[in-house]
Amino acid sequence: MLSYDFLDVAFSPYSDYWREMRKLFILELLSMRRVQSFAYARAAEVDRLVSSLASSPPGAAVDLSEKLYALSDGVVGTVAFGKMYGSAQFERSSFQRVMDETLRVLGSFTFEDFFPASRLARFADVLTGAAGRRSRIFRQIDRFFDSVIDKHLEPERLQAGVQEDMVDALVKMWREEQADGDEAPHGLTRDHIKGILMVLSLSI
Repeated sequence: MLSYDFLDVAFSPYSDYWREMRKLFILELLSMRRVQSFAYARAAEVDRLVSSLASSPPGAAVDLSEKLYALSDGVVGTVAFGKMYGSAQFERSSFQRVMDETLRVLGSFTFEDFFPASRLARFADVLTGAAGRRSRIFRQIDRFFDSVIDKHLEPERLQAGVQEDMVDALVKMWREEQADGDEAPHGLTRDHIKGILMVLSLSI
C-alpha cells in the first residue's frame, strides 16, 4: 500500500519497470544540470538556519534535531514539492511524526509480509492493528500528495515565474506521455508520481 503497489522505485522488484525508473532518476530527476539548478534552495535554507541560530537568546538551549530536520525538510521539500512541502500542509512536528511513523510501519513485522497470499495473515494484521495503522498513514500522505500534484497541474503555475521543481518535471513528463499514448517510454500515471514522492518524503 505505502509503496503504491511497488511503483516507488525503492521497493520495486528488479524488472524492466525498475530499469526505466532508474534511468528516469539518473537522466531527468537527478541529472547534474537539475541538481545544480537546486542550489537556490540549499542556499536559502542554510541562510534561514543561520538566521534562526543567530536569533536564539544567549545561553539558551537549542534543539539541533529540530533545526536540522527543518533544514532537511526545507531543502528536500522545496526541491521536490516547491514551496508546498510537508510542513506547510501539516504542522512541521506533525509531518515529521507522520514520516517517522511511516518508517516504523515499513520496518515493523507483519504477517502479510511473510505470507502475502494468505487471507489468515491479512486477518491477523487486522487483529494486531497493523493494517489499520498502515491504512491511516497512507490516507494522510495520499491526501498530501494529491494536493501537491493538483497544485502543480494548474496551468498558470510556471507562468508566474515559479522555480521548476521535481514535481513540475514529473507532471511535464506525465502530460507528454499521455499525448504519446502507447508509445510512452515510462507509462507514468498519477500513482507513479506519488510513489516517487513517497521516496523523496522518506529521505527527509
